[in-house]
Amino acid sequence: MLEGLLTIFLTFIASYGLAFGLKFALNTEYPLGAIPTGSMIPTYNIGDLILIRGPNSVSEIRVGDVIVFHNPKPGCYDELIIHRVNSTYSRNGIQYFVTKGDNNPSIDYWPVPASYVVGKVVAGVPFLGYVFLFINGIFDKMGVPLDLRTPLLTIGLAILVILSGVFPSEKEKVCNSK
Repeated sequence: MLEGLLTIFLTFIASYGLAFGLKFALNTEYPLGAIPTGSMIPTYNIGDLILIRGPNSVSEIRVGDVIVFHNPKPGCYDELIIHRVNSTYSRNGIQYFVTKGDNNPSIDYWPVPASYVVGKVVAGVPFLGYVFLFINGIFDKMGVPLDLRTPLLTIGLAILVILSGVFPSEKEKVCNSK
């Protein structure tokens, strides 16, 4: 029992430490993401996992960079979008980015204020994002805000570790019955 509790504690600390470490190292609240649509094909495909690095300043973001940003459409802030910077401009002292998905025929309708930018995509891993898409789909249906998803995933992982130690495997049942 003590071994199980120690495993749960270490799993919780490790997963939370990894999440916090990535946020700190990459300077963004959302260091990992998944491509949910085909708008970035052929650069990124549906189900690709992406690594996101937050900019130290908006001047680091250039035309041609792939950025992750909160949806600027009114009422849609919680939705994250992954598109390429097509152009940039400044109005009333605020920097804006005009974006476009690589696979989309035209630029996005809403310009992105610099304060909405989460970061730049620095790497992608094919297919690994499907896990994130599956879990986020469940969280979306439940209405779980983005801020609570990491703690809930950590708790879920800890519960799985508990359950794996509570129920003996078939091999253990056979071996212990002799």
